[in-house]
Amino acid sequence: MRASLSNLVHDCGMIRTQLSQRLCEKAQHFASQLVAKWWDNGSHVGSGHQLLALAAGL
Repeated sequence: MRASLSNLVHDCGMIRTQLSQRLCEKAQHFASQLVAKWWDNGSHVGSGHQLLALAAGL
């Protein structure tokens, strides 16, 4: 019984780690897309308001 509980806790930890990694990857992908769009629009010359508007539109 004790071994199966320990396995369960380990599995839950692994699942949580994988989910965290996937969320981080998605966040990084979103951020890189956002910055690329912002840069392509030439908005980097202006203020950050365009960046916020793009973020709201995604």
